Amino acid sequence: MNAKSDIFATISIAPHSIRNLKKKLPHTTSTIYEVSEDLVCEGLAVAGREHGNVVIDVASTCCARKLREIYLKSLNYSKKDNSNFIYFYQ
Repeated sequence: MNAKSDIFATISIAPHSIRNLKKKLPHTTSTIYEVSEDLVCEGLAVAGREHGNVVIDVASTCCARKLREIYLKSLNYSKKDNSNFIYFYQ
């Protein structure tokens, strides 16, 4: 997966802070910031502050919610053999 897909798949499961994304994903800090900003600009994600951290979540637009469903279904079907996959992203 590319960085954009990784980040969108991760926030599709649950909202994450930038700090958590930096710890969990194998991408550089600048890439995570740039992709997060791109997702927000495209209307697929929203950013907010919570306890001093920037939290990224899937936007409530129709397109973003539909794309979220597609990502969750594909993650669910592609990782049936690995039951620990979902726990990695939470």
